[in-house]
Amino acid sequence: MHRVLAPAEPARVWKGLQRPESWGRIGGVSNVEQPTFDEAGDITGYRFTVELGGNSHVGVARRSAANPGSRVSMTIDTDLLGGEIDVELEPAGDQTAVTVAMTIESKGFMTAMLFPVITGAIASGFNEEVARFTSGLIEDRISPES
Repeated sequence: MHRVLAPAEPARVWKGLQRPESWGRIGGVSNVEQPTFDEAGDITGYRFTVELGGNSHVGVARRSAANPGSRVSMTIDTDLLGGEIDVELEPAGDQTAVTVAMTIESKGFMTAMLFPVITGAIASGFNEEVARFTSGLIEDRISPES
């Protein structure tokens, strides 16, 4: 779990969470497509491509919990890994505290053998990835190069 302050009010950060390209800023994700939304316009899921061990894996993310304006959880599922990404927003003066937590679990024998390497790589850069993810939430537009 890591917490970052975003220099924007929670409503603006929440709006950023609803943009599919924001979820593409998660480390290793190279593509986000086919987003789905509820009647309020909040994201409920998407397909994504993640790069693991030099290979591309297609996965699905589905919203598993939400408190509009303050929290969203996405269950992620690929052929190798499953897990949960939880994003919580809290007002912090004229900023927003963004707390991101991620849990992952391996699927299959080969992934289980490599799991310590995968989790170590994720953990070593998690703080930086959360900061990068959060910065994208307050951008009005995210260019494809970012």
